Amino acid sequence: MYNLGSQFKFDLNQALGNKEAIIQGKRYRFTVLTESLIRLEYSEKGEFEDRPTMQVWYRNFARPEFYVQSDQKVLQIKTRYYTLTYQKESKFNSNPLNPSSNLKVEILSTGKVWYYKHPEVRNYISPAGEFDKSDNLLKYKGMYSIDGFSSIDDSRSLAFSEDGTLSEREGSNVDIYLFVYGNLYYRCLTDYYKITGYPSFIPRYALGIWWYKDETYNDYSLSTTLNSFENKKIPLSVLILNNDWHINRYLKEKDLKTGFTFDQNCFKEPSKMIQYLHKKKIYLGLTINPSGKIKKFEQFYETAIKYINPDKNGDIPFNIYDNVFLDLYLKIFIHSLTNMDVDLFRIDNISDYLLRFYLNHYHKLDAKVIDNRRSLMLTHDAFVAPHRYPVISTGEAPVSWENLIKMSEFNINLANRGLTWVAHAYGGFSGGVEESELYLRYIQLATFSPIFLLASARGKYYKREPWKWDYHTYVVTREFMLFRYRMIPYLYTEAYNYSTKGLPLIEPVFYRYPALYDDDIYHREYFFGSELFVSPIIDRKEEIMKRAIHKFFLPNGIWYDIYNGKKFLGNKKYVLFYSDETYPVFAKAGAIIPLAINNEINNTNPSTDLEVDIYPGASNKYVLYEDDGISENSAYSQTDIEYKYLADNYELIIKPTVQNPNFQCDKRNYKIVLKNINDKGKAEVMVDLKKYDFNVHAEANDLIIEVKNVSTSSILNIKYTGTNLEVSNFRVLNDDIVGIISDLLIETELKNKIDEILFSNLSNRMKRIEIRKLKNQGLKPRFINLFLKLLEYIAPV
Repeated sequence: MYNLGSQFKFDLNQALGNKEAIIQGKRYRFTVLTESLIRLEYSEKGEFEDRPTMQVWYRNFARPEFYVQSDQKVLQIKTRYYTLTYQKESKFNSNPLNPSSNLKVEILSTGKVWYYKHPEVRNYISPAGEFDKSDNLLKYKGMYSIDGFSSIDDSRSLAFSEDGTLSEREGSNVDIYLFVYGNLYYRCLTDYYKITGYPSFIPRYALGIWWYKDETYNDYSLSTTLNSFENKKIPLSVLILNNDWHINRYLKEKDLKTGFTFDQNCFKEPSKMIQYLHKKKIYLGLTINPSGKIKKFEQFYETAIKYINPDKNGDIPFNIYDNVFLDLYLKIFIHSLTNMDVDLFRIDNISDYLLRFYLNHYHKLDAKVIDNRRSLMLTHDAFVAPHRYPVISTGEAPVSWENLIKMSEFNINLANRGLTWVAHAYGGFSGGVEESELYLRYIQLATFSPIFLLASARGKYYKREPWKWDYHTYVVTREFMLFRYRMIPYLYTEAYNYSTKGLPLIEPVFYRYPALYDDDIYHREYFFGSELFVSPIIDRKEEIMKRAIHKFFLPNGIWYDIYNGKKFLGNKKYVLFYSDETYPVFAKAGAIIPLAINNEINNTNPSTDLEVDIYPGASNKYVLYEDDGISENSAYSQTDIEYKYLADNYELIIKPTVQNPNFQCDKRNYKIVLKNINDKGKAEVMVDLKKYDFNVHAEANDLIIEVKNVSTSSILNIKYTGTNLEVSNFRVLNDDIVGIISDLLIETELKNKIDEILFSNLSNRMKRIEIRKLKNQGLKPRFINLFLKLLEYIAPV
């Protein structure tokens, strides 16, 4: 046994199945892990694996409710979700003509049958891999299926010893985990996280904007770049340096990318550079490619060769599968950088999946010894429980509209593998054509994605900086980037819910509406946390009207456009026209959205000033989670924000349920925004049951109530009452058409005639005829074609 360190050790008892839940024969063993999850093992020698594996760490759960019926030949195991039938001691799949003859599991809610090596063709496949490796991403079997079952084959997975080292498993056993959940998809994820470990809770700063450009930075150029971000009011949280930060970049050999010592020609005093970044609330990531040889001129080379022999050239071969080298690699080379306060590593260009897993696993657990710091890395997918190792990178995507679509597809399918924290190179990494509209749509998708990464190849014509575009694009993208930071209180709470309850940040619409899975128009939509719904724009706008024609579906209920408060009835399909400044993001009825109001542009910490947007239509409660944002086991605060909705009688209660003053401010300023509520009513504010001063005013269709200097240990109660207070504010297509007509370069009198035709009682056929007649009055053919196209959408109005 090799002592890598206590942070890597496993409690082997947690991997042992509960004896009361095990049904075992000479060559088979079934472990009922939960009512909807069973482990199926077959071994010719009757030897079974009890150690944790790369995939599965936990099996020791309370005995679930199940029943066993058995005779000399047949075994049956029943829970409320399935019935397993097995011909005792037989191989699981010995009859290819009748694959379920020896072993079958019937799903009780659907009548479907699973058998060993079932093709599971109705599985919700998840894309995986890197955009730059192939034109087509990998297709990886997910956890969810329309059939209501899914399986994981863990037969070939390596096993962990108690000391945390990995080794081959003996024999050629069959080791399957079968999830049976019907249409209760989140039960499947809950079971998955129970055996593999719950998702990692990423640091709060990781929800800000990441920057990676493949350039050789030095003290001067880095300072210049950061000053540009600051002067242009573009927030930034994570800066990642490419391979040129270390001295090995001067080598001409193939392994020049492996290096662990700062090049002082670039950064004269690295520690001061890191302090400079941290003072600006920017966290540093270094690109490492730990696959080549460790060279003589590394700073800690002489220390390393005391423990491991170099080769004939004096180089130390990189062999992470050797426990001595693994220990040396982490404690000497990686810790030398983390001791300088390097915050994370970008693990680059590792093609071997087993090596990826080793690096991801040991880097993650090693972070625990660094000031109890929460682990974070930017790495590649090893396809084994990737939710434990954030953040997964999808590589260097070429610049294209097609890859914008692929990124949106990737995002909505993350939950199929229990995954949330994935980073794309938004804007595209290289190649293609730099288009302002495409860049804008990348930024908008990134704003409402789990991780916001701007990345590109080196070269002055790759424009990931918003200020390098025209003024309009710069202003619009900056507003979306700033809104990303305003959303961090909401995003961080949802990240906490993901790590503790297994609720992914993105849930595709087809989980609740399976018929939309094969619908090319609507299936990319997703729930973004518990309160929001997003329908990404992935197509170019119509050039004449300068708007994107966007079709979308809204789920059941009432929804509100977060940009203008317009109200929509759910369970319907819509067509609307979106300018650059807005995006199809909707809040559910009763939604509670906590937003930051920060004076420091890069600051992602809990804010003294908090805006809470409240949408009408339903009562709701949101539990805001806050902690220091970086520690592994941090003290925390939780604040209940409860909204009690009645027509013309609204009540909001903000009450701390768990409080820790070590990181949270003693007092807080609240800006409460009651959406679509007018200012004709009466407001009352109380703190700890005593009347309290406040300011109230209207902005557009919203009511703003501001309360200053409220103790974070106090209970804030706001009531607003009156008559006819709610603004109807339904979104109608007519408003969009009027806006389109207004913006076109057409004579005003012609606009009036067009308006009369489009909104008349004429049939759609007659409207088309009347529009064509306007050619005689000077309406140009391109505008005629535009309005004929619009008639396809406004016919039902």
